[in-house]
This record gives sequence, C-alpha cells and structure tokens, in this order.
Amino acid sequence: EPYFRFNPASGAFVGDGQIEFVYPEDQKLLGLSAAGQIGNWAVAGEVVYQPNHPVLAGDPLGIAFDNFLGAPVTLDGVTYDSSTQSFDGFVEEDIYHGSVNLLRAFGPALGFDSTFLIVAAAVDHLPGATGEPGGEDAAGNPIYTFQGNGNGNAPTDKWAWGYNLEIDFTKLNAFGVGGLTVTPGFGWQHAVSGYSRFWGNWWQGKKWFQARLKANYKDVDYTLSYVGIRHADEFEAADYEEYGDNISFTISYKF
Repeated sequence: EPYFRFNPASGAFVGDGQIEFVYPEDQKLLGLSAAGQIGNWAVAGEVVYQPNHPVLAGDPLGIAFDNFLGAPVTLDGVTYDSSTQSFDGFVEEDIYHGSVNLLRAFGPALGFDSTFLIVAAAVDHLPGATGEPGGEDAAGNPIYTFQGNGNGNAPTDKWAWGYNLEIDFTKLNAFGVGGLTVTPGFGWQHAVSGYSRFWGNWWQGKKWFQARLKANYKDVDYTLSYVGIRHADEFEAADYEEYGDNISFTISYKF
C-alpha cells in the first residue's frame, strides 16, 4: 500500500512542492491462528501483531496544501520547513488485530434441506491512539484512516470493533424441479464502535444489510441481491447520514 512523501519545490517558486508515493520497507507481521470445534460449532480465530506499521499522520489534503505553499508542517512532534525539507506523511505505530469466526451447519428445517450460519466479530487496537476526539499518536498528531466519508477523514480510534452475521438456506430440487437448487440468504454487518481501516475497516455506526436469492440449474447460476447501507456518522457533521441501496442480478455459466 502506498503512502505519501512530500518534497520541497523543485523550481524557484513557492507553490511547486512535489508529492510522491512511497512503499515503506521492512514491514513485519506476526500472527497466531487456531481452529477447532466446540459442540456443533466450528470455531476459528486469529491474533495479529504488526510492529511499526505505517499510518497516516494527518490530513493528506491539508499537508499537501501547506507543502504547496511552502509553509511549516508539524508531524509526530517535528516541524518541517516544506520549502526546503522532504518529509513523510506517515508515522509508524504498533497495531493489533483479533477476530473470531463461528460456523454451524443445520439439518433440514423450515422446509429447507440445510442451513448454514456464520457469526464473526473482529477488533482493531492501536495503542498509540488516544481516541479523543478520534485518534492521535503519542505526540498528539491525528492518525487518519483516509476513508474520506462525508466531510472528511475520521481519525483512527484506540479500539474499533464490529460483527458480521451470514445465514443461507438451501433447498434441493426446489418446486419439484429436478436439479434446481435454490439458496436464499441474508447478511448483516455492524461497525459498533471506533474508526479503523487496518483490518476490519470499521466506520462507527455503519450498518450493512444484504438479502440474496441464488439459484442453480443445469450449470447456470442466477443471483438476485439487494444491499442496503445505513449510517449516521458521529464524527462527521451532526446531520450527516449515509444511505445506499443497490439491487443487482447476475447470471453465470459453468463450462
């Protein structure tokens, strides 16, 4: 993933500041995962630690504007003269992530031959963030998620978490038609608290719902899907709300 590096003017005039993409090196990741079964549930989980992971240290547009004017820029407690100095628009922070997934298959019920349920939850933890008002590093500089919803970017919180539910019902030889498989399903995701895009991509208060109907007959798959998004953002303006509705229909053929 690229990040920003800001360079001073290459010419003789202020307003000629340069921005380039950089890819931080020597990135490490340590993870531990486990899977097993508890009763009728299949359970899987993971814990991930990323030391010195790069995260944005401020609003990229604001930094770019100051750099363009050759104005001083303070990041991570250090002030740079953008008319003469190059500097990175990110800081390195330790990041932790944890998630757990529960899966269960049910037998015949409600007129269907089988039911498959997934319950998942995940959390991101950025120890260097204060969480007030949104997120800052230890030096008091905002750490931005760069998601850009509504009126701007939301700083990353110290803790951000949410959950996801998925359920699918399967009916074989539906409506008495041999070889016709029908699978209605539903999905729900809720970003309960905090802002983070490192793993869970949580945007506090955002809710996502999907209703889908899949059918398979003679190597042809048909899918009708509705997705709805509802989001009243507490970080953005008090009256900011996001609504989205999408309906799609796809047909695919297996050779």
